[in-house]
Amino acid sequence: MTFKELLDKYQFEDFMPEMRKVWRHKDISGVKMAFDCLKSMSPAPAEGTIDVIITGSDTDPYIRVMDLSNDYWEKGLSKQIIVEENVVVSEKELLASCLWEITFYGSTPRKTEENMTGLFEGWVERNEYDKMIHEMEVRHYRKKVKPRNRSYSRDGAPRYIVRNRDELRKKHLSLLRTNRRKRKAERRYIDRKAYLVRMSRRTELLKQLTRSDSSFSLNDLEFIMTIKEGRNVSYESFPTPTYRRVAYLEDLILNYTNLPEWHVEEITDIVIFAESSKDTPISVEEGERLRSLIGVLYPAVRLHYGQATNASAGKEILLSLNFIKR
Repeated sequence: MTFKELLDKYQFEDFMPEMRKVWRHKDISGVKMAFDCLKSMSPAPAEGTIDVIITGSDTDPYIRVMDLSNDYWEKGLSKQIIVEENVVVSEKELLASCLWEITFYGSTPRKTEENMTGLFEGWVERNEYDKMIHEMEVRHYRKKVKPRNRSYSRDGAPRYIVRNRDELRKKHLSLLRTNRRKRKAERRYIDRKAYLVRMSRRTELLKQLTRSDSSFSLNDLEFIMTIKEGRNVSYESFPTPTYRRVAYLEDLILNYTNLPEWHVEEITDIVIFAESSKDTPISVEEGERLRSLIGVLYPAVRLHYGQATNASAGKEILLSLNFIKR
């Protein structure tokens, strides 16, 4: 049986208990989007099989699906599923495990591509904060690492070279044997770096939300740089017809999403950002329904709604919700 054949046997609600057991998160909107996306796809030729084995300890064994996360989406659908003889698993448990595996890097093909790009892009200076992070990391590296153990990647990222076991042992001991002054200095370095990483992410978010084809201006959202905390969740409306894409998002948010577990009074602002292609723009009615949905869930929160054009959206709506504490 191929992954596609297994997938077509069930609707998502048929195996939700098994999915929750495997996923172990309250929010299952990601696997719901993955399931709907896979249902709409046609298998593409691929080599190899999907192997299902038992791994873990004797006291805590679990089912492991192999060779699916590296063959994304269409290719994974065409693979035969091979279950080892000692594995006892129902079809519903198997389907839940396959969905967990294929969404390892992202819950949709678009999200997977974004995450993989970020994972392997290396040292990229997108803004002034990235530059400050890199300069600080190099200074810290030169203080901590002896010249003979230093190395740099092609893009300038520092590396630690261990030449033998003795050097590895000494490195481990040096991490354990530090005095109070060094521990405080390390703590300052970690805190400073964490701050710069947050500011870099906010800068990139602001760029994305206020780009040239967006209805947001920089003045609308510049407060993002000074907030206490923020969280982002995103959704895609596939594979429904254009006239039902907001209904799909409503169902996803109301029935499968666990929105940030902050007390409602702690959230001060929500930035709603909806993207669509030029060929299938978001209508006034669709925009009002999206605003109304979030407004009903968070009635006392300031809502900021914006739209932009995204050629890769196709017929879908790409929805981003940014929950903010000022």
